[in-house]
Amino acid sequence: MNKILSIKEVLAIAQKVAESLNIEINDIDELAVKIVRRNALPQIYNNSIAKLWIDKYYVAYMYEDDDLVQYIYVTQYHIDEEMQSCTNTFKLPAEIDLQFAFARAEMLKTNKKYYIFNKTIVNHSKT
Repeated sequence: MNKILSIKEVLAIAQKVAESLNIEINDIDELAVKIVRRNALPQIYNNSIAKLWIDKYYVAYMYEDDDLVQYIYVTQYHIDEEMQSCTNTFKLPAEIDLQFAFARAEMLKTNKKYYIFNKTIVNHSKT
């Protein structure tokens, strides 16, 4: 099975998503250092319209006026981690569960440990 994307590839995806959401990432080199650390926490960037999570195992965003997290890049590792965090009292939202199921199916088809969702992100501005 293919490994996950390199940090450079993850950052390229993250930059494209950030640009489309008008979110500024000030120092991409510093971001790279932060996400490669052992037990690194996802880095969160936001503005008045959206929040963006960047991690070596996933890139996702959510509009501030919506509670649906949209994954752009996700790894089997992240899916497994999220599923393990679920308990009888805490379940993943159905929309995330569907995204993970789709990503898993595509990973099986392509024999990869990651999936990149083919989503168009439209600049979402409040007027």
